[in-house]
Amino acid sequence: MNEFSEITIETGRTNIHVGKTYIAFSDNADGSDFVFDQQKAYIGFAVSTELPTDKSQFIWKKVGEGGSGGGTSGGTDERFKQLVERTITDVSDDALTSVGDYGFNGCTKLRSANFPLATIVGNYAFQNCTALTGIEMPLATSIGKTSFNGCSKLTSVNMPLVTSIGDNSFGGCTALKSIEMPLVTSMGSNAFYSCHSLTSVNMPFLKSISNSLFSSCSKLTSADFPIVKSIGSSAFSGSNNLTILILRSETLCTLGSTNVFGNTPFASGKAGGTLLVPSALVESYKTATNWSVIWGYGHNRFLALEDYTVDGTITGEIDWDKLNGGAA
Repeated sequence: MNEFSEITIETGRTNIHVGKTYIAFSDNADGSDFVFDQQKAYIGFAVSTELPTDKSQFIWKKVGEGGSGGGTSGGTDERFKQLVERTITDVSDDALTSVGDYGFNGCTKLRSANFPLATIVGNYAFQNCTALTGIEMPLATSIGKTSFNGCSKLTSVNMPLVTSIGDNSFGGCTALKSIEMPLVTSMGSNAFYSCHSLTSVNMPFLKSISNSLFSSCSKLTSADFPIVKSIGSSAFSGSNNLTILILRSETLCTLGSTNVFGNTPFASGKAGGTLLVPSALVESYKTATNWSVIWGYGHNRFLALEDYTVDGTITGEIDWDKLNGGAA
C-alpha cells in the first residue's frame, strides 16, 4: 500500500467543494458510491486530466492498494475510504473556499488543515480527527454542526471572522485550551461541551449562551460576556471550577433554569461563586426568575461590576486583586 502524507486539492475545476464527491472521505448520505465528477474538485495525488469511468481501476491504480492494474471486486470504495482515513496526515489548499459536509470525517491521522481562503466548514467535516492539532482558516465565517467534534488533540482555535457555530461543533475537544472568535454572535447547543482543558473564552459579540454550551468544561474558572442577554439550560453544568461569571449588558440576562450552574460552585451546597453585573441591576438579579434561587442559596456573591474594574466602568478591565479580596 502506498502511503501519502499530504493531499493537495487541485484547483482549476469548477464547483470546487470538499464534500460528497470523489474527495469525500465518508459514505454518502444516501448510501451510494462515491462520485467521480470531473466538474468537481479531486485529490491532487490522482493527477489526471481525464478521470476514468472505471472507479475500481482508478482507485487501485492511483492509490496503489492491491497493486497496479484494475480490480473489480466489491467494496473498493470502502477500501479507498479506509486507506485515506488510515494514512492522510496533512491537507492544504490555497484556493479552496468551502470544506463540505463529511469532508475529512474520521481521518484519524490528520494532524493539520490549512485552507486560508475557506469561508465555510460543513457539518461533520472534521469529526473524530483525533490527531488534529491545528487549524488554519483565517477567513472562515461559518462552522457547521459537529464539525470538529471529538478532535481530542486540538489545542487552540483562532478563527477571527467566524460569526456562527453549529450544535456540538467542538464537543469533546478535550485538549482545547483557548478560543479566539471575537466576532461570533451565534453558537449552537453543546458547542463546547466536555472541553476539559478550556480555560478562557473571547466572544465579545455573543448574544446568547445556548443549552449546555460550556457544560463539563472542568478547567474554566471565569467567563466574561459583554452583551449576552440569555443563558440556556445546563449552559455551565459540570464546569466545576467556574467561580466568576461577568455579565456586562445593561439589560438583565434571563436564566433558562436553575440547572445552568449544576455541579458548579454556584450550585446548592457548593463553595459559592461570584456574579458581576452593572450596579443598577444587582438588586434586580437577586429577585429575577431563577437568579433568585441562585442568590437564595446564601453562598453566592452578586456584586456591582463598576466596583471591580480598574476604571470604575462596566466595560473596564477587571481588577482581579481587588475582586479576589472583596467582600460580599
